[in-house]
Amino acid sequence: MGFTMKTLTFTFLTLLAFATPASAQLHGINLSGGEFKDVEGGTLIPRPADVQAYYNAGFRLFRFPLKASHFDRSDATAKWIAVANACIALDVPCIFDRHEYKWPAAAEQVAFWVKVRNRLPKSDLIQFDIMNEPKGFNDPVLTSDWDQWARDSRLIIHRLRAAGVTNRIWLEYPGWSGIDRFSHAAKALKRQGNIDDPLRRTGIQAHRYADKDGSGTSTYCDSKKMSSHFGIFARQVHELGMPALVGEAAFGKTKGCEEIATAWLAEMKAGIPNLYGVTWWGGGRAWSPKYFYKISPLPNAYTRRLTGH
Repeated sequence: MGFTMKTLTFTFLTLLAFATPASAQLHGINLSGGEFKDVEGGTLIPRPADVQAYYNAGFRLFRFPLKASHFDRSDATAKWIAVANACIALDVPCIFDRHEYKWPAAAEQVAFWVKVRNRLPKSDLIQFDIMNEPKGFNDPVLTSDWDQWARDSRLIIHRLRAAGVTNRIWLEYPGWSGIDRFSHAAKALKRQGNIDDPLRRTGIQAHRYADKDGSGTSTYCDSKKMSSHFGIFARQVHELGMPALVGEAAFGKTKGCEEIATAWLAEMKAGIPNLYGVTWWGGGRAWSPKYFYKISPLPNAYTRRLTGH
């Protein structure tokens, strides 16, 4: 999603202070700014210093929302190259996320990611999220959004591999990539044919917000979301022979949210097989300190808990 994650109340911060070490999945963060509207030159693109600061805070996986137009501009491209080099220097995986909520033709998507691959440094640490929360499926024959997504995704992956793109790739799906909607995507993949990445470096990404509609736009949490569903999602993806990633996740400030946060983080601490990691939403200097999902890199109990400590 776009507008999500938070500074919590003193009570919640006190609760989070009693965290314990985490399990094997990566604890990560989204660093926003690149997806903001009307900032074509990438004024708010994260800087290497931002990556370093959040790394120092304990995050070991990064997701960077961006706009495709950045790679048509030398100034913005140079900033993303600097970010990629920062990831490589820290030996930490980083996901470059095309944060545009649409679904262009397969040929356009392939051409874009080949361009990105050619411009960013070559490293297995550099990963691609081909489209955030895709929508706008318009095939006049294959009218099911889910089936078009499944067919096109398979085609995109195979064409990218044929073009020499070896980076790990994450696929999001219709329905705002909602974690509870993945069963529809799984059924579509079974109908249209599984991804079958020849390099076996493609995974599925879901999003999970604790507000009632799962949009990540409210500070209030739904008591029915006491389970993260990370484990259910990871098992469903495992059945398709791919790894799972939760690319966006967040919860709000109320007492109910405190309980949900504790439950979700306890699930992660216990270990979730086939879960590559979780990148929490709300990082980056682009967010105002008043933003209710803001995650600061400065030492505090909340950040320590999100990093698995």
